[in-house]
Amino acid sequence: MSGSVLLYDLANASLFRPLFIEQVLSQAERQEFAKDFEVRTHARLADLGSQPWPSGRRLRVGSAELTDADASVQIGSLLVVVDCYSSPWTKDLDVGSHRAVRNRAANLIAKLEKWQDQWRDIAASHPGLLPEGVETILPVVVTSTAEWIPSEDRHLWLDPAIPALLTVTELHAFLQSGAAGGHDHCLPVAAR
Repeated sequence: MSGSVLLYDLANASLFRPLFIEQVLSQAERQEFAKDFEVRTHARLADLGSQPWPSGRRLRVGSAELTDADASVQIGSLLVVVDCYSSPWTKDLDVGSHRAVRNRAANLIAKLEKWQDQWRDIAASHPGLLPEGVETILPVVVTSTAEWIPSEDRHLWLDPAIPALLTVTELHAFLQSGAAGGHDHCLPVAAR
C-alpha cells in the first residue's frame, strides 16, 4: 500500500485520526499527497466521458497563466473542471471547534467562488482554450471529506442536497445521474 493511499484511509478512519492529526508533514510531502489526490480524482472521473486534458492542465494566454484544472472530464458538450482541495484536517476540526469549522467553510467558499469566476472568464473571453465541442463548463471543488456549507446561496449548491464543494464520490454520482446537463451552474461558452 502506498503512503498516499494510507493517508486518505487514515484521514477518514476515526480510530486512527488522532495519530494522523499529530503528524506534521513536510512541504514536499504535502505537495506529493495533494498531487496524488488530484491524479486519483481525475482517474475516478475517467469512466464518465473523455478526458482531453491530463490532471493539472494549465491554461495560459501568452505568458499569463489563467488557472489549472486539477481534474476534468468532458461529457458530451459539458466540460467538468475540478479544483481539488486537500487541506489537512486538524484536531480543532475533529472536535468541532466553531472557529475552525467556520474558517474552513469560509476558505472553501472563497475557493469555489474564485474557481467559478476564473472559468466564467475563460468561457466568455478565451473559448479557444477549451477542447473541441465544449458548449458549457461546470466548475466544482472536490474535497477529500464531506464539508459543512453554512449557506443556502444557490451558487454553492448543485441541488438542494449536493454542494458544489463535494467529494469525488458525490461528484461522480451527480454526473452519472445526468443531472448536470443544462444545470444552472453550467457556464455557457462564447462562440469561437
